[in-house]
Amino acid sequence: TFRLGETTRQTGMLFSAQTASMFAGFAASIILGRWMDPGEMGRFAFCLSIIVVTSLFFELGISSAGARVLALTGDRASERQALGALVLMTIAICLTFSLFLVAAAKPIDLIFDKDVRWLFISTAALAFFQPLQLFIEQVCQGLNQIRTLSVFQLTMSGCNLLGLILLVATHRLTAGTALGAYLAGIAVSSVWTIIRMQPSFRNVSRYVKQTLHETRGYGFNLYIARISGMASSRSDQLAIGYFLSGTASLLGPQQAGGIAWWAHIGGFGAG
Repeated sequence: TFRLGETTRQTGMLFSAQTASMFAGFAASIILGRWMDPGEMGRFAFCLSIIVVTSLFFELGISSAGARVLALTGDRASERQALGALVLMTIAICLTFSLFLVAAAKPIDLIFDKDVRWLFISTAALAFFQPLQLFIEQVCQGLNQIRTLSVFQLTMSGCNLLGLILLVATHRLTAGTALGAYLAGIAVSSVWTIIRMQPSFRNVSRYVKQTLHETRGYGFNLYIARISGMASSRSDQLAIGYFLSGTASLLGPQQAGGIAWWAHIGGFGAG
């Protein structure tokens, strides 16, 4: 009897999850294009671009280095302790990023003239979870938990789509609520995935030091590559936002949804 190998099963599982997430993202784009005012669409796309792009700068290669540390652990107890150290380090990154959004809200408004200051401030608490996306994707790869990664991606895109449907049904779809739905999807899927992985927070100092050591070489090199790729592929969104003074954007619903899709799959998965 022909039996699929583990690698083939994992590849098929991840491909299926990414395909389903792509269709969920497409459905979200249709909802945004059909029921969101063009001005609100412009504000949503602009804020999403800022959050996705700036969150990458705070990671510093720690997630990639942590994935390497996890891959080198020899037993389940060590994996849990290394994972606990990475969770604590990533929480510090998340908190810094969330505070940065609050502090940068007014300067961003002054530079781009988009009237989005209170949008950033009101969603800063949910934006706390944005850096966890890359963390979980890298950790799942380091632990070879492709099933967990697949469920994470499906949950993330599914929660976002469900949130948008509820907002349309209650006539509350705005730039702020759409951004909240996107970030809430990351929050729900991230918290569920971390709980399922069962990190241990005992004796984590050893793995914090080991991760920082790996970050100085391996992790930081990947960080630079990721930032370079982001700068070459997404700097146009910020340029458009700077040179267009109004809130209406040149981005259509597919492009606005594409930013979220790039964040979910393409932008963070590389490297």
